[in-house]
Amino acid sequence: MNITLEIIKEDKSIDSVTFYEIVALGKGPTEATSTIYSNGMQFTCTLALSELWDKVKRIKDESATR
Repeated sequence: MNITLEIIKEDKSIDSVTFYEIVALGKGPTEATSTIYSNGMQFTCTLALSELWDKVKRIKDESATR
């Protein structure tokens, strides 16, 4: 997987981060955010969980061998 997402940093600024592996997704601190778990760390994403899930699923489906 290779996906770049906007992440909310601890100082509340937004930064783009490219993920090569995502272990799990979860609800964020608000309904408009989600949590990404990767490499033993967690990141708050600017997308709602349903939007993030759709993006990740689409990338997984596109990269599946046919």
